[in-house]
Amino acid sequence: HLKRVVGELRIPAAALGEKPQVIAARVVLNDLSVKGVALFSPVMLAPGQPVQLTVDQPRKFFVAGQVAWSQEITHDTHIISPNPFR
Repeated sequence: HLKRVVGELRIPAAALGEKPQVIAARVVLNDLSVKGVALFSPVMLAPGQPVQLTVDQPRKFFVAGQVAWSQEITHDTHIISPNPFR
């Protein structure tokens, strides 16, 4: 069973060519390590794109890094949600 919490994902302005963007993302705590974290985002993220993540549960923490890998999740995949997540 995956433990998911909502996190605040901040995409810096340079990554978008616009103003900074802050979005809610689902963070998979079972896949959190010093090498990375799995998350689901309502916007597509590109490999190499800088991101910052803040999570409040079970403890507040902040990490900054870059996207290592990205895959679009569609209705044909095993994720069941009324909202599209990438």
